[in-house]
Parts: sequence; C-alpha cells; structure tokens
Amino acid sequence: MLNVFLLVTLMVLEKYLSPVTAVSTASGTEFLISTPGFLTKDLSTFSSKIPSVYLHIYTEYTQSTVQVQIQQQSYFKPNHRMDNNITLEVNFTHPKDLYIEPNYYPEPGPGVIPVNYILSSWPVNIMVSINEGNKGQETFRAVPVAGWGTKYHAVTLGSRYSLVLLTSEEPNTVTIVFHSNQSDFSYNHSGVIIKNGESLKLQIFRFKPYAVTSCDIRGCKGSLTGSVVTGEKPFGLVTGNCRSSNDQMFCQPAQRYVENYLVEMMLPQESYGREFILFKEHTDSIEGFTVVLAGSPNTEVHTYFDAYPTGEKVVPKYLTNINDWLQLYEYVAYINSSKGVLVMYVMGTEEEDGGPSLLLIVPMELYYFKYMV
Repeated sequence: MLNVFLLVTLMVLEKYLSPVTAVSTASGTEFLISTPGFLTKDLSTFSSKIPSVYLHIYTEYTQSTVQVQIQQQSYFKPNHRMDNNITLEVNFTHPKDLYIEPNYYPEPGPGVIPVNYILSSWPVNIMVSINEGNKGQETFRAVPVAGWGTKYHAVTLGSRYSLVLLTSEEPNTVTIVFHSNQSDFSYNHSGVIIKNGESLKLQIFRFKPYAVTSCDIRGCKGSLTGSVVTGEKPFGLVTGNCRSSNDQMFCQPAQRYVENYLVEMMLPQESYGREFILFKEHTDSIEGFTVVLAGSPNTEVHTYFDAYPTGEKVVPKYLTNINDWLQLYEYVAYINSSKGVLVMYVMGTEEEDGGPSLLLIVPMELYYFKYMV
C-alpha cells in the first residue's frame, strides 16, 4: 500500500512540478560573451565606426578585493583573431558597476565578432550593451558558463537572423535543426544548401564562437524562431538579429530608416518554466508582442488578461510539436502552461531612431529573494 501511495504521489508531482532546475543563470565567476553576428558600420546612416560594446560588471557587498580578468578576442575573418587582455582589481566594499568598453577593434571588411572571456574571483553579474549613440542601443544579460545547457530554442525576427554559438574549455559538437516560417528557407554552409527542417552538425573548437547568420544578405530570409540547437556538452547561445529593418516575425518591407541590433543570450531548456507574469508598456505608441515557445510536445498554454486567478481567461492554446510557438499581440498579464515553455517579449518602435528590442521573460520558478538593479 505504501508503494502505491508513493507512486501516486510521484505521478502528481510530475504533473504539477516544472522541469526547471536550479542552474545558475545570473551570478557567476566565468563568462563568455558575444554579440549577434558580425558588428558592422550602419551604411544607411554613414556611421564613422562600428558599434561600441560595453560590459556592465557589478556584484553585491564584499569585504575582499575582487579580481576580474578580461580577455578580448576579435574575430574579423576566418582563422584570424586579435587578442587583448585586461586585468582589473576592484574593491567591492559596496555594490559597484564597472563600465568596460572594448572599442579598439580593427577596421573589418565583412564585420567583426567580439568575444569577451571573463574570470572573476567573486560571483558577479554582467549586463552587455551594444551602443550606436543616438541611433539605438540594445542590452542583454550575460548567462554565466555555469548556467549553460545542452539544448536551446532560437528566437529571431524575420530580417537578418543570427545565431552565435559559444564553447568554453572543451570543444563541442552542436547540431542545429532549422525551422523557419519561410517555406523556401535555405542556408548555405560552405557550399552545402540546408533547407527548412534539415539539420546542420558543427564541430566547434574550444573558446571559439561560431556564427550562423544572414547578416551579410540584403532582404529577408525569414525567422528562425523554433529552431532547436543541441550540443554534446553545455554551450552558450546568443540569438537575435543584426541590422533588423522590421519588428515582425515574417518578411515585410523595411519599416524604418535605421537598422539596429536585436539580441538576447538564451537560457537552456532546463530553465523553462510554467508560470510567467508579464508587464504592460506605459505608452500606446509602441506595439509589441509576446512569443511563447514549447519546450515539450503536447503543451497546453493558458493566458490571462489580468492577474491570476481572478483575471479573465482566454481559450487555451495547444502547442503540438517541440518547435511550435505562439505570437500573442494582445496584452497578456499572466501565462501558465502544462509543461515548461520559453516566453519572450518583442518591444516594437515607431520612431525613426532606434529599433525593436528582445526581452527574455524569467519564469516565476526562477524568482529570487534578492536583486541588484
């Protein structure tokens, strides 16, 4: 009888508990950070230099001196890179924010992929910003190496997608299964044409980025949202768009004169959640939308217009396949699901200066009792 009771209890827990694990997704002592594809000059605005990349490094109170080591690697053509090393000793006797601008890249031809390898003697948090002055800025939170996983989903807009894979101390074998909303999608990998639904296996050396992008292609190739990226060992994934000219998932005519970067460093599938609280933008001139992506097949998604459980509930939606996703244009206050999902918010813009922004919504299962802002 006891065995039957334990079996029933485990079945109930499996039904209601999220697959989220307690991985470290914020503070850490080791980071590898990159950008969405190749950084280039904005030819439409005749910018005099490529964008600046700032690292905002901060930590909580500690009595000891924190040593931060930064190695900067600039990949600007195949099999060639430029390295720079910075060593900082900082006394974090109170919360502090360090601004590091690695802005001495070479003048690239097709562009440059900067990679920053950071070691710290004390756990730190890092925010990254790609700055183009008054023409736009995109920020994202760096996921420490300890928070990397072996399986991710990509989220991009329709114009000039970008996936950048990052390896740490060991080489890795990573497989990408392409899923695009363009039926005629294709990707040219060293002369081999890979079509929608097909896979690409990559052998990536240690401490090296690998970019799968359409950054150098004019026009729209379609969104790669829902593409599945898996590795034999944990790796990092930076996903988004480089020089996106619209804020939609589907191919549309360019909506603005300035083309900006859109980027987020993704959390692995182990950290997907089942409960999310969303926010409402404080302006009616900006129209964004929410993306809900299934981490497992046969996922049921419930959305609420107001706070749960008193808010109005809409008809549940079903995501049958692991790469299925929803695009919600109406404001949603609360989301829950039968299995773990990934939730992203795309903030649009109607201004000539600046562009759309990609925001990762953290599940309630990963909420914590202490933050630094």
